[in-house]
Amino acid sequence: SNFYPHPTHHLLKRLSNLEEVIFLRAFVDWMVAQMNEKIGFDAGIVIVKPTPSGHYDDLIQQEGLFNVQTSGIQDGKIVDDLYLVKSVCRVVQPYQDFQSYLALAEQPNLNIIISNTTEAGIVFEAETQLENHPVNSFPGKLTQLLYRRYQVFPTEGFVILPCELIEKNGGTLQQCVLQYAQLWGLGSDFEDWVMQHNSFCNTLVDRIVPGFPAERAATIFQQIGVQDNLLVAAEPYHLWVIEGDKRAQQYFPVHQIGLNVHFTNDLMPFRTIKVRVLNGAHTAMTMFGYLHGCRTVRACMEHPTVNAFVQSLVFDEILPTLPYEEAEKYSTHKLL
Repeated sequence: SNFYPHPTHHLLKRLSNLEEVIFLRAFVDWMVAQMNEKIGFDAGIVIVKPTPSGHYDDLIQQEGLFNVQTSGIQDGKIVDDLYLVKSVCRVVQPYQDFQSYLALAEQPNLNIIISNTTEAGIVFEAETQLENHPVNSFPGKLTQLLYRRYQVFPTEGFVILPCELIEKNGGTLQQCVLQYAQLWGLGSDFEDWVMQHNSFCNTLVDRIVPGFPAERAATIFQQIGVQDNLLVAAEPYHLWVIEGDKRAQQYFPVHQIGLNVHFTNDLMPFRTIKVRVLNGAHTAMTMFGYLHGCRTVRACMEHPTVNAFVQSLVFDEILPTLPYEEAEKYSTHKLL
């Protein structure tokens, strides 16, 4: 079902469980809506449900509309913003209508694929068969879609932006697709097309998205005049690093609207910063905070002794090991 008239560009978004749905609503959908508004990107998102169970009844009932409540501190100022997202235009469920799923590959204005199928989603399952409609794994479903695209547009592939939190997610996903191509005997020409006409970008994403703000929901509903069952809360800080070529920037110019999005030839410095600062601080504070009676990150940061320990750890010990300009800015956003 179409929620809005066909836009100029389509983005295909593949999701798995509820947490991934919530994250990309407050991340990709939110960004695309702003691109449409600020630079006339004119894109609509087609959401694909990659598992047989569950439905997107609320999303369909609300015709793809929902609000993102951004709350927190940014640049030393309190942020409390409510933004209506209008970028989702369609839902496709391949287990119910596989042909509609494959038909997406036949749309020339569909050129971007974004996924968030959890860390366990990018896997190769050798027992999967091409004839299954659809196959079980996410890379297998993607291969089916790519093969149809290759048959219809032999010189036009996709920009593929996986958001799964694994190292070299784009390269890993591409390798899985090539394994399926070999398993199913799709031919060397198709394998060459996968590598030459598609951009599998390694990415890094970061944003805290708590989900539905139950404590504020009634007040927000009164403010907007309707009940939004898809309302989602998010922190102001966001980061998307895309290790991609010029084609990725051309098809997805999200960096043009002032958001914290970076196109780069080398993602590793950003990943190193995130792993050492954010993951490192969380790991270090676990036992120290627990021994001081803290059971959440917030409790740790509000406890004077634990807070002092984390601040010293990050700024005195971790940051000196990171020779990158972005490191201190990232630490300040995350800890202060």
